[in-house]
Amino acid sequence: MGTLVAMVLTAVLSIAHSDASRVVVYNKTGVNLRELTVSACGQSRMFNNVGDGASVGLRLNPNGAAGDISITTNGVVQWRGEYIEPSGSYRIVLRLRRDGQVESFNTFSWWRRLSTRTDLSL
Repeated sequence: MGTLVAMVLTAVLSIAHSDASRVVVYNKTGVNLRELTVSACGQSRMFNNVGDGASVGLRLNPNGAAGDISITTNGVVQWRGEYIEPSGSYRIVLRLRRDGQVESFNTFSWWRRLSTRTDLSL
């Protein structure tokens, strides 16, 4: 019985948090980033020793204010742009490249795609 309650609680919490937007950053620079800070919507998180090929993520508090994303590496602002709202299940994926450029991809979470789909025909 306890396992069933735990499973239901986990499902409810997953659905409740599914509206939160996320920023995911991939390090494709070819070097270890001693310090990587991801900031968006007045929220930020610092990650230490992010290796080449590794990824980090920032889940936004849905109650925050919308704004731009910024990436700081080793104390230096590397990139600023890409507007995001803290709720709405948005997913912004950023790739930090070797040449200093940043690639940006926008997606929605699986929950948002499922919940906003109006045509349920196969």
